[in-house]
Amino acid sequence: MIYRPLGLMAGLVLLPASAALAEEVSFAATIAANAAYDTDGGLSYSGASIEGSGEMSYYGFHTGLWFETLPDDPADNAEIELSFGYTGALPGEAEWDVTYTRYYLDESGYQGHDIALGLGAPITGRLSGAVAAIYEPEGETVDFEAALEFAATDKWTFSALAGKSEADDNLYTELGAGYALTDQVTVGALYEDADDTDGTLTFSVSYAFGG
Repeated sequence: MIYRPLGLMAGLVLLPASAALAEEVSFAATIAANAAYDTDGGLSYSGASIEGSGEMSYYGFHTGLWFETLPDDPADNAEIELSFGYTGALPGEAEWDVTYTRYYLDESGYQGHDIALGLGAPITGRLSGAVAAIYEPEGETVDFEAALEFAATDKWTFSALAGKSEADDNLYTELGAGYALTDQVTVGALYEDADDTDGTLTFSVSYAFGG
């Protein structure tokens, strides 16, 4: 799990508008090693994965690639996301973003696509928030998400996300914590739960470069 505390709209509150709208090409990437545990009836190890992401931006436009290995999947070795979008500045250091994403499995191929519209803004000096609506054209459904991130110190960051899936009438939540060992290395923990699945707790160590 690359520590993306606000899910789809993480970039809206992790980067100031001046960075999103920089008049030069910028690139940032992260690689992470994850260990996941099922939480039903205690902690039960469920598998490890490698995850990576990269994003290039220019004048607010951004394009990205994300992948995660699927070591226990009998048909596919990795899931992949390709995205393209635009981030704009609003008054009060707020930002809006629209992103188009396509989803793939490395062997099974194309799985779907969606369009996300988000809004993020600082609430206090250390607390930021974001909301998003994600439209899935093939099913004609909309998911809604709301998230908070709190930078407790220069090292510690905490986050919470809640979402509602229209397609299966499902509620889902995330709780995350990250600790920056250095400017590049972060250790993190992310708890994920939903109405139709058992909870999962994932521990990770990630390395970031670029930016």
